[in-house]
Amino acid sequence: MRSEFIHLLELFESRNTENIALAIQLAPHFSADFQKHFDCSVEEYLDLFSFLNEYSIFSRKISNLLEIKMFHFMIGEGYVDFSRLPKGLHALKNISLFSLYSSTLDFIPDEVFSLINIDELFLRMYQLQTLSPAIAKLKNLKEFTLHDTLISILPEEIGLLENLEWLNMWRNPIKTLPSSIEKLERLEDLFLDENEIEYLPPEIGNLKNLRYLSLENNSLSALPQEIKKLPLKKLVLSKNPLQQQIIDDLVQNSDIETIIFNDYVFNRYEQNENEVWSW
Repeated sequence: MRSEFIHLLELFESRNTENIALAIQLAPHFSADFQKHFDCSVEEYLDLFSFLNEYSIFSRKISNLLEIKMFHFMIGEGYVDFSRLPKGLHALKNISLFSLYSSTLDFIPDEVFSLINIDELFLRMYQLQTLSPAIAKLKNLKEFTLHDTLISILPEEIGLLENLEWLNMWRNPIKTLPSSIEKLERLEDLFLDENEIEYLPPEIGNLKNLRYLSLENNSLSALPQEIKKLPLKKLVLSKNPLQQQIIDDLVQNSDIETIIFNDYVFNRYEQNENEVWSW
């Protein structure tokens, strides 16, 4: 970086009101530098800096966007008062963790899904209605949590998250899973509690590395036969309208180690039905 540009970033980093005002005034003269080093315009940089500067978790090192590794925000009533995400998010190229809690935002700009180094994504967004197919761009994603949204249908593209190991979709109105879920060959933990799932696709049986599957408090009245193929250590089915004979069939005709269904706890090796297991 040019020494003049480094000095400009130091003015932003100073947290001194007068220095920041001067930096904002000088910034348009460094448009080529912002484009070269951060791949963003001056306008995008200033919007993003203002957003990050507002939130206390970023106590330092926010002027150099390439040094930011985490994006963690709470937006809405009682938190940071923003009605949108900032411009220039694509410039946060080294972000590995993206966490967003919002009671007001109803969509995620596709720009978020251009941050291909994200390996942990946490979304708790009460007004979010759809999940963009662009999520497929997050090829390095290992952990994905989606809580408390209005999403009822998941895009087929979720099956393209080939490195996903942990998927937690708790308390959404999801009705079923896309058949493409079978492509998540590295998935080990799948949590789908408190949804409205009525049907599981038979393709779920192809998740050869799945160890934990929790489906508590859904609307399942039947299970696909393919679920017996899963190498599960634990399966939770409590608070579903399932018949006991379905559970008995799983006990007799699968290798699932532990099955929990309401007050019934079966452990294939310990044979202790009085023991209550927890995650």
